[in-house]
Amino acid sequence: MARLAGILGSLVCAALLAGPSLAQTGPMAPGAELLPADLRHWAETPLVLTPAATPTQCLDMSDKDDVAQTVQMWTCTARWNQKVWVEPIAGGNGDQFRIRIGQLACLLDSGRPGARATMGICNDAPAAEPWTAREGLLVGASGLCLDAQNAADGAPVVAATCNAGSASQQWRLEAMRTALNRLPPDRWDPSGFGEYYYSGYLPDMVEEFRPRFSPRKLTSAEKAEIKSLTAPWRKLDALDQLLNSYFGAKRTPVLIPWSTLLRLSELGESGDKDAMRAAMEMFALIRDTNWSDTFEGWDETAFPYADDSRLAYNVADRLANIWAAHYWQKHGPDRLAARAFTNCHYGANDNCMGYKATLAYPKPTGNANDWMMKGDSKFAFTVNELTFHPAAGTYAERQKKFVSILDATAFTSLSDFNDFGAEQRAVQAVYAAQTGQLALWDNVRLNSTFASPMFGSQQEAHMRTVLKARADAADWRTRFETFMASDSDSGIWSIQQGLLTASEADMLRFAEKHVVMDEALSERLCGSGREFTPACQRSRAGIAARRAEYDAAIAEARVKFAAEEAARFAEQEAQAQAQAERDRQTFANARKPDFWDQLAGLAEGFAAAAEAGNEQVTVRNYDSAGNYLGSETMTRARAAGLGAQTPN
Repeated sequence: MARLAGILGSLVCAALLAGPSLAQTGPMAPGAELLPADLRHWAETPLVLTPAATPTQCLDMSDKDDVAQTVQMWTCTARWNQKVWVEPIAGGNGDQFRIRIGQLACLLDSGRPGARATMGICNDAPAAEPWTAREGLLVGASGLCLDAQNAADGAPVVAATCNAGSASQQWRLEAMRTALNRLPPDRWDPSGFGEYYYSGYLPDMVEEFRPRFSPRKLTSAEKAEIKSLTAPWRKLDALDQLLNSYFGAKRTPVLIPWSTLLRLSELGESGDKDAMRAAMEMFALIRDTNWSDTFEGWDETAFPYADDSRLAYNVADRLANIWAAHYWQKHGPDRLAARAFTNCHYGANDNCMGYKATLAYPKPTGNANDWMMKGDSKFAFTVNELTFHPAAGTYAERQKKFVSILDATAFTSLSDFNDFGAEQRAVQAVYAAQTGQLALWDNVRLNSTFASPMFGSQQEAHMRTVLKARADAADWRTRFETFMASDSDSGIWSIQQGLLTASEADMLRFAEKHVVMDEALSERLCGSGREFTPACQRSRAGIAARRAEYDAAIAEARVKFAAEEAARFAEQEAQAQAQAERDRQTFANARKPDFWDQLAGLAEGFAAAAEAGNEQVTVRNYDSAGNYLGSETMTRARAAGLGAQTPN
């Protein structure tokens, strides 16, 4: 390996580690010894191959489609497709090696001048895999050299006649981070988290600029300086601007020089009420009159990092809250200061970026937010204590969090890892850079099990699919041979399913010993002119017999089912009739006459009386002296109306 390092130049690989599965690159990344034991095997520095002619370009595994075997040049980027390592070839002449890309692919020599180099699954094309390093050149098995003739993204890498003086044939095997650092800041994000990278520096910046008080009395000149420094913005009421930001009213963007804010902070650290109020107002104006994504930022010397404007805005936001909390504690409740408690930003670190406030809530409590917005209710609390701790956490706390996130990065899915939050992950990337563990961060992130195009490739997925299919085929072959050597029929249906895609020789071997009962396999067996072979005839006869047995069983089951259903229905009908009779008897015995029953009885009585009144009777007539005058026939009702009496 030392010889290879000397030949290729900037080779950071001190050793090649070969394991039972995939080779590892080495060397171990700084800080790896701090990781849990089961995570350390991931901690190796990611390497790339770059040509001297275009040192910002890396050898890249194309990801245009699932199965393309293209190798190309591409701007260096932190992803699987460019991760390279060199693996000695067992049994070679001592200086031959494979060039792996990703995890499964090997770089292949095309063997023809001008022909594009390709890649394939390692060990699939052993004659094209060997490479030798000579005078900084990568020489293929054909004697031709690897040449990056074009610097454009997607440009092919070809075989060419070796020329040690050609910069496009001079290759360097180096740390991925080394290649990435050559790119301008707008071409890549050092943390891997885009616009959130600013938040990685945010805790440190807040810790640097937060107030540290040394109480003293300001001079008259210093008091005059406060007025002078704030004069350009005195016409803007900070509380009005805060309320405008809540209600969506028009804002008046304010840009205050960082030097002015620093000087006001220095004066405010005296504890003077006016100075503290001025510092709080100026930071609040920055917060409440600007948008973080359009803020123009301050002095670049104060924020020399990626996306300075976003970082500057968020530092002002946090410092506005911190000054407000101090002002409330030292000088009493204030509607502008109330936002420090009603809208505290937790962001990349909790406890409002370094401060903790212990509050006392009197009874009855008011609504501090309403008081801030309207000023017409009592405030709800006082600040008993205000304490600070490092905004980013202590070194021990940060290191513990860093290791825990690395652990999660390697062993959880991308969706689970995202639960940490983009800001929190960016904090960890910055912490890695500040503590010399960036290589460790890079490598674990790249070697993780993320299911994301940023960390994998369609090529890798295709190769894994191919290798899995091969492994499955090998497993089936073992099971098939074991089955054929046994007298047991255990697993016969699984074997027949496998034979659907196996060779015809395997199918015929099976059919000579066993009757093919799978209908799809039987169709294959009886095709290609084998319809009248004994194996086909046995298969069709067996399937026909099974169908007949099945049909007979189905018919018998249907008859049995119909009889059972008829009997069950008759029993249900009988039970229903018996229950209906029991219900009628119970109803008749237990029910009391209601109004309608009584009405029906009256109607029956009237009908009977009417019928009785129509009966013909003979009435004897007498005068007042009692002399008989004769008889007369009339209805009983008329006789009753005349007062006729019934004889005793």
